[in-house]
Amino acid sequence: MKRLIQLASVLGVAGGLFLLSGTSAKAASEMYSSVSRSQSVKLVWRKSMGQHAFTRSQGGRYSKHLGLLYAMGYEEPNEIWFTDAHEKLYRKAKGTSAIYYHVQNAAGMHKGWIWRGYLKPTTTTQTPAVVGAKIAKNQALKTQQNIAFQKMTNQQIQAAVSKKLASQYTFNPKMMAFAQYMTDADDGVSGQTKDRSKVWQPAKFGIKGNKHFIGDGGLTAIEDMDLGWMRSLPANTQGGNYLVDGLADKIAHSLQYVTQNHNVRNLGIGVVSDPGASLQENASNDPYSKNFYLALGVEFYWQEDHVVNTW
Repeated sequence: MKRLIQLASVLGVAGGLFLLSGTSAKAASEMYSSVSRSQSVKLVWRKSMGQHAFTRSQGGRYSKHLGLLYAMGYEEPNEIWFTDAHEKLYRKAKGTSAIYYHVQNAAGMHKGWIWRGYLKPTTTTQTPAVVGAKIAKNQALKTQQNIAFQKMTNQQIQAAVSKKLASQYTFNPKMMAFAQYMTDADDGVSGQTKDRSKVWQPAKFGIKGNKHFIGDGGLTAIEDMDLGWMRSLPANTQGGNYLVDGLADKIAHSLQYVTQNHNVRNLGIGVVSDPGASLQENASNDPYSKNFYLALGVEFYWQEDHVVNTW
């Protein structure tokens, strides 16, 4: 596909490489501090404990044995923490001991050890069990909708997205047919040639182009449609498809640019989906990738009365 959008965790990998290759004096200092802090305490005992809810506004959240500082309290003041273990650490320099609780948030995404003196008891109905059940239900629904989306044809996706946007934009049927035809051609779908000079035939679709120019563009804003973006979308609980919803939102932003910067008439969009595209950056090892990977391309076409630059 010419405008293939690879939905893989590329940014995370690239970011990790950057951090490893650019170790600063500050980073080296923090690494030394973490080692020093870890060696300054001795584990006396560690045991499991019942679930209790707490909040905190100060103090650090650490890895085991205080090795790594994950976050400070002021960085996550609204988080509710639930206990599942506690430990006693002996502080060598002071000759005293302290109790730390192992906690996690309701979604189970953030965990760590916090000194119990920083934790304040609270009550909530959004326990890990409740939140976990919601997440599992949402994930199952998204998986079903993702599989359904991958079975849709390009024309079905085009129709579904244009229906979502019907209250904001008026699409011309002839231009929609031409846009889908050109999008398929540009991406080599169904064996069509990628040579635009051989397929640029708007007259075949009833579009009179002798007095009017046709502008076209691609959806550059869609480049952040990676696994993280897809995970952030909520499942559609009204019988629709969350990917259609998300794609419609992305297209709407780009159409806003088109309509603000061009004298648009007879607007059309074309969509290409390639769920069989190859995974990159070892994304196949990510359990989320199995049902949350596909590639998309979107193009816009419209008419106006002056020369249009492709954007």
